[in-house]
Amino acid sequence: MANTDKRKLAVATLVYWTLLFYIIAALVWWFISLEKQNREMHALKLDDLRIHAQTTGESIEKATISLEQERTGILLNILLKGLLSLP
Repeated sequence: MANTDKRKLAVATLVYWTLLFYIIAALVWWFISLEKQNREMHALKLDDLRIHAQTTGESIEKATISLEQERTGILLNILLKGLLSLP
């Protein structure tokens, strides 16, 4: 009887750790994917900003600072969502 209880506990422990590892791996993959998408969107916005500045003659320094602050905010948002969804 004790042998079957140990076996059930071992199986339950294995399932638990497998699921926990899967969840953490999914969160890491999610973070990497969103960070890559964030970098791509940032590059596109920066290119658009440069084109707009060239056609209108406006200064891009102020808009670039705003764009960097937006990117930092998005990264913090992704990190906080990932941390808050951990079990």
